[in-house]
Amino acid sequence: MMNQLSRAVSRIFSGSLRSVTRYPAALLCALSIAVIASIRVWLDTSLHDRLLTSLQLSLLFGVVLAMAATVLVIGLTPKKSLFWIVNLIVLLAAAAAFLLLYLPVQSLTGLAIARMIALSVASFFLFLLFISRDPDSVDFSRASFMTLKAALIAAIYALVIMLGLMFVAFTVESLLYKAMSEEVYMHIAIWSAFAWYSFFLGYFPDFRRGVSDPQRDIACRQPRFIEVLFAYVLIPLMTLLTAVLLIW
Repeated sequence: MMNQLSRAVSRIFSGSLRSVTRYPAALLCALSIAVIASIRVWLDTSLHDRLLTSLQLSLLFGVVLAMAATVLVIGLTPKKSLFWIVNLIVLLAAAAAFLLLYLPVQSLTGLAIARMIALSVASFFLFLLFISRDPDSVDFSRASFMTLKAALIAAIYALVIMLGLMFVAFTVESLLYKAMSEEVYMHIAIWSAFAWYSFFLGYFPDFRRGVSDPQRDIACRQPRFIEVLFAYVLIPLMTLLTAVLLIW
């Protein structure tokens, strides 16, 4: 039992390390979001809200677009040069999105924010489609379940890390340093969220063309009722939602 637990933990942490090379643009954008969030906590002012919010929204779009683009390119060709070119293009797309958000108007409108979120949702839908491009290996319901499973497992690890660090901080504040700022807890929450994302990416198997990763079967394993739920309920709803967002 302990051996199985240790193997599961080591698989998650080693996967998060591999995600640095598998999804470099996505992790770079996520890291930038966390850094900006920490800066906002440290500044504790609304003077730069428009700039920082525009940066975070464009980087969020970059995170999801990078996931979709990476899965697409590694499934099409093993060429490393094209892989890095696509990741660079994603970063340029995130930069362009920032300019479109920040430059035209004096204030960030709700419509602009909603459109950026809609683009991010559509990119995430593309990510699921690219994962399931080979139905004989991974169909859409299994890809959706794999993603949900990765998110939940990563959330458990990240929550344990966050609660552990917050308990340590609380102990230090109670026993050693009474004047410790509450911002410490906010920074812990921010970087725990970044850890969650790295664990989330690390749980996914290797999607490279011609590579058979045993993690794929583990990640896709699901009960029958989940298959029915995704096939007949969630997939039609997600398709309809994406179509509405794109039309809007």
